[in-house]
Amino acid sequence: MAIFKKHKLSCAITATLSLTLVLGLSGCGDDDLNPENIDTPSTYEFNSLTQPGQSSVDYSQATSQLILIKELEALINSEELANLAENGKSAVISRLNEYYTANPVINTLNIQSIESDLPLEQTQLSDLNISSLKSSLAGTHGPLFYRDSTDTNNGNFIGWALNSISNEDELPDAKVQFWFDGIASALVNDDTNLSDKSEIIRDFLFGAIAYYQATGVLLNTGLNASNSSIEKYTDLQHNWDLAFGYFGAHPHYGNYSASENAITLDSDLNNNGEISLLNEYNFEYATLSAKSDSQSSLSISNYSQEIFTAFSKGRALIDLYNNTQTNDDPEFFRRLLAQANIISQNWEKALVVQLINNIKLTVIFGELFTQNDLYRSVYYRYWARSKNIAITLQFNPNSIISYLELVDIHRVMKYSTPTTDLTQYFPELNDLRTKLADIYNIDLEGLN
Repeated sequence: MAIFKKHKLSCAITATLSLTLVLGLSGCGDDDLNPENIDTPSTYEFNSLTQPGQSSVDYSQATSQLILIKELEALINSEELANLAENGKSAVISRLNEYYTANPVINTLNIQSIESDLPLEQTQLSDLNISSLKSSLAGTHGPLFYRDSTDTNNGNFIGWALNSISNEDELPDAKVQFWFDGIASALVNDDTNLSDKSEIIRDFLFGAIAYYQATGVLLNTGLNASNSSIEKYTDLQHNWDLAFGYFGAHPHYGNYSASENAITLDSDLNNNGEISLLNEYNFEYATLSAKSDSQSSLSISNYSQEIFTAFSKGRALIDLYNNTQTNDDPEFFRRLLAQANIISQNWEKALVVQLINNIKLTVIFGELFTQNDLYRSVYYRYWARSKNIAITLQFNPNSIISYLELVDIHRVMKYSTPTTDLTQYFPELNDLRTKLADIYNIDLEGLN
């Protein structure tokens, strides 16, 4: 398949150009990643400029989608779904799609996937701001970023294929339905050991929704939004906040160390004896980024704090330029774009640290593949985790890694879990770790 590739532009770019293309620029000097210092709050808390005493921050829709993904994972492993299998595959698939599309029938259900030592303020899905996962999915929400150059109406999905799909914009959703069908078949046949399948779906949806929405939409074309206040916040403020919500950090994240953020999910920030899932909880990418930092024995990375600081600095910048539009003020655009780039690049690097570590574990347990079923199961799990992270990288249209490098990752990893010729496969995976470290300037020896 021929590919319509992304192109980088020169530094003489203006704010009126498409942000989808602009964000791809690189090599324009340190100024793009080091704008002038501005006052940066230590917490992600911002008052409304039009309604004094009110917060202007609302990323509940993003957070609610993160929770719904986790609820879908919990459903897959539940006794409820296993019992539905008595009514056949269609009943199981229908129930899975009720979560996937946020059908109103699930609103009164209790939240099952999140626990805390303190009571939760939100106990039912109706307490959240849930919306369809499918509608936010890459390829469904908007076209994939890589296109088939022989027919640019067709997307190109890197890393997986389905024979029945020609326009691969449809592939992310089709893959979800393919997994749902597999889960239903397993349950109908009394196979209730679905933790690996649920994890695959969870990780894929976090990448194809949260990472895609944040880096590919909200911090990309979303920067064109109006910065004039309508209610408590401007459209631009809201887009930036939603991207922060998809990152999944609570507003005081920057006051905690990486090691704390890697393991501490909930924090009673207002000391009311309860945990609000909407702003007192760390979700997947926030904890993953912190883990990437804490897993460095040499303390060589600070991805999580760089991301949080750039989010806070960018939001303060948007407030500073209130009623000024990015399309009208090149300086505002330049400074905000710098913060978006910092977020995007550090988030990507944090993912790649996890990819490198998961490939390492794939090799370790793969070398024990023939010994027993447990080692085989763990090998499959780490391979799937590695594959999902590698899949996720394509959802950032301004990624550090190139199209050809992405294709090569999947060529080496294969398209399903290898079970033969492993003595040749594992050295190739080790070489891939080295290549990834070189692309991202990561000290391979400094990782635990």
